[in-house]
Amino acid sequence: MSTVGLVLHAWEVIKQLVSRVAKSSPPRTALLIFAAVIMIFTALLMAPWSTANGRAPAFHDALFTATSAVTVTGLTSVNTAEHWSPAGQIVILIGIQIGGLGILTLASLVALSVTHHLGLRTRLVAEQGMSTGALGEVGSLIRTVVICSLVVEAALAAVLVPRLMVVENDVLDGLWHGVFYAVSAFNNASFVVHPEGLQGAVNDPLVLWVIMIGVFLGSLGFPVLLVLWRFRWHIRRWGLHARLTMEVTTLLMVLGAVGYAALEWNHTDTIGEMTTGEKLQSSLFASVMMRSGGFSVVENVMEHSETMLMTSALMFVGGAQPPPRRHQGDHVRGDLPGVPG
Repeated sequence: MSTVGLVLHAWEVIKQLVSRVAKSSPPRTALLIFAAVIMIFTALLMAPWSTANGRAPAFHDALFTATSAVTVTGLTSVNTAEHWSPAGQIVILIGIQIGGLGILTLASLVALSVTHHLGLRTRLVAEQGMSTGALGEVGSLIRTVVICSLVVEAALAAVLVPRLMVVENDVLDGLWHGVFYAVSAFNNASFVVHPEGLQGAVNDPLVLWVIMIGVFLGSLGFPVLLVLWRFRWHIRRWGLHARLTMEVTTLLMVLGAVGYAALEWNHTDTIGEMTTGEKLQSSLFASVMMRSGGFSVVENVMEHSETMLMTSALMFVGGAQPPPRRHQGDHVRGDLPGVPG
């Protein structure tokens, strides 16, 4: 069989597979898609080239990291910067991007490209991963979701990349770190590629503010972002869901910042030795991250117990987006407490 024949045969097999997926039960299909993608990324991370020491990692570390990336949770059992090679970090970044877009949305996009339309069951599968106002709009909405995500991430990277090139005095490192943090921030993944967390970026104000904005936008969820993009500042034209989301998110962000500042203002192990401006900035940063971001510029294990209680409450509230992106990663460099970084 010629190469062209093999390609056509493979294409037919893919079409048949997509057709079977579209005709199956949406909840069961959703579960299978998540499991399949996690196992694919686990297999990739098990390769020797994915680790810094060139040896295959422990299966549980690869599985845990793959699951955390695909579900954009941000928890890790190993230090991302030190344990994984650049190739392994790229695998993690792709997992974050797929998880952030919504595996089910991505699966529907593939189905759309193969069959040229979305059937009812495939649209139901897409709705398992994202909230939409009308079932008939899913086909056009998933295209908009992908475009919106890539545009926002590109805008964040456009600011982070040149700034990190200057801060780190290295073009390649600045490029990679800028792209990684743009994707990680917007998808609320909280993965970091500095061994010491964001402190490795010298707590640069511009870097922190861009990451804050990325996390804030990502926490709103795509339905709200699309409303904001469509109607801009014409608040009266926003829907009830978008209006409530913006009002509650802003209120919780302000209350969280005030509470964090009040509890930690004179605490020398966290923000006590910072300048007034840095204290206010760090308090706002902490508040934004409490609900869904997971990044941190201080050692959270050193915070007062009252601060941790407030953080837990805001973590419980979470972001505005639907699962699987509504989560909270661990604040200390994305590592699990008690696991050496």
